Amino acid sequence: EQLAASYGRDVRFVYRHNPLPFHPQAFPAAEAAMEAYAQRGDDGFWRMHDLLFENQADLEWADLERYAAQLRLDRRRFARALDDGIHRRAIEA
Repeated sequence: EQLAASYGRDVRFVYRHNPLPFHPQAFPAAEAAMEAYAQRGDDGFWRMHDLLFENQADLEWADLERYAAQLRLDRRRFARALDDGIHRRAIEA
């Protein structure tokens, strides 16, 4: 936040997903963040990111749906994105 405040558009933040294979909920959580980005842009992504990291013990499907509802994401689109794995390539890249 300090870098963005100080340097504005001269700073670019890049987030690299790294869902660890021993954590069964890591990939769905990454997909949830990507769908939040798809629906709400940078703000949606970072808000979902923060919810996920604040609630690391609560990353089951119902939890992810609850977070999506908190962010007012389209629930059908959210569920379809996670069910179909539409963000899989981006996460793996």
